[in-house]
Amino acid sequence: MDDSNNNSKSLLKKAYNCKSNEFESMLEKIDDELRKNKDDQDALTAKLVLTSKMAVKRIDSK
Repeated sequence: MDDSNNNSKSLLKKAYNCKSNEFESMLEKIDDELRKNKDDQDALTAKLVLTSKMAVKRIDSK
C-alpha cells in the first residue's frame, strides 16, 4: 500500500470515530485527500460517513 492509500484508510477510520466538534476539520482533511485523487473510494466513503453524521447531528439539534 502506498502512503495515499494508508492516509485515506486512516481518514475513513477517523470519520467513523469523529466527534461533532471535529466535523469541520475532518471534512477539510477528507476534501484535501479527494483533491489529490477524486476516485479514492476510502476518502469518498469517509466523506459520506461524515456528512451523514453531520446531518443526523443537525436533525437531533432541532
